[in-house]
Amino acid sequence: MTVAVFGLLIMSCQKPVDSVSLDQNTLMMKIGTTATLVATVKPDKAADKSVTWSTSDAEIATVENGKITALAEGKTTVTVITVDGNKSATCQVTVNYDYIESDYGITLVPVEGGTFTMGSANSDAEAYSTEKPAHQVTVSGFKIMKYEVTQKQWHDIMDSWPAEEPNSRDGAGDNYPAYNVSWNDIQAFITKLNQKTGKKYRLPTEAEWEFAARGGIRSKGFKYSGSNNISDVAYYRDNSSKTNPVGSKQPNELGIYDMSGNVGEWCYDWDGNYTEDTQTNPTGPATGTTKITRGGSWNNGARNCRVAYRENFGINARYSYMGFRLVLP
Repeated sequence: MTVAVFGLLIMSCQKPVDSVSLDQNTLMMKIGTTATLVATVKPDKAADKSVTWSTSDAEIATVENGKITALAEGKTTVTVITVDGNKSATCQVTVNYDYIESDYGITLVPVEGGTFTMGSANSDAEAYSTEKPAHQVTVSGFKIMKYEVTQKQWHDIMDSWPAEEPNSRDGAGDNYPAYNVSWNDIQAFITKLNQKTGKKYRLPTEAEWEFAARGGIRSKGFKYSGSNNISDVAYYRDNSSKTNPVGSKQPNELGIYDMSGNVGEWCYDWDGNYTEDTQTNPTGPATGTTKITRGGSWNNGARNCRVAYRENFGINARYSYMGFRLVLP
């Protein structure tokens, strides 16, 4: 009899769930980061405090036992529901790219180091011979510009143009990419920028450029930088006859814009043939006659805007479809 009474006393202390709350109702996150929500079930002596978790858009962020992992830019609602009583609470999660505001309007994107397959497979019918063979490359972490260097940034640093100024025929305005600048002209720009900022901006190596264009460690394997549909991410021959303001199309997986199309981009490296050798932080041949450019432009067809496409020009070449972006180590 004593045991039965004790059991009744325990049962009488246990109550049904009447509410659940979260320690945060809104949350701002960066892509690739995690955060944990804490759910509090009331009353304290509820018989069953177990809960389930869900997210309204698992492509933006996932949730498991309250731990949220941010995957892509956008908004999603994380919901917790009690098993007993079906009580719920929500948190509005906003995920953004991890941009760094820097000098002269430069915005940088952190690129975590990693290993990737550079170039094109022998079986790729679209690939040129200069893109082969595909090979494994490891690059250390770096920061790359979110946008191509703009005409305003060029003028702010250099005060004037080395040759023909941008014009309405080819695209002119503060937010348009700088063009008609050679590899040598860019070295002068970098020297002045570093003197003014005390930093060490430089052109990306070809390996850094391709790794970033492919989306780094968050790559989804797209043909173009950010999509398999070129019109989503690039201005090219079929949809433009001149340069366009930077960032007008969709970004890639890292939040970088215009790495396919708009203007082609100078790289640090001398042109050279690929090998099958595994490499770490390659910088190209020690000498050469032409420098690598990447990404294709408004003057190119879709084939030449793929992330694996390579081109080369002399160091004094200036074209209305050639520009650049910079990196920081």
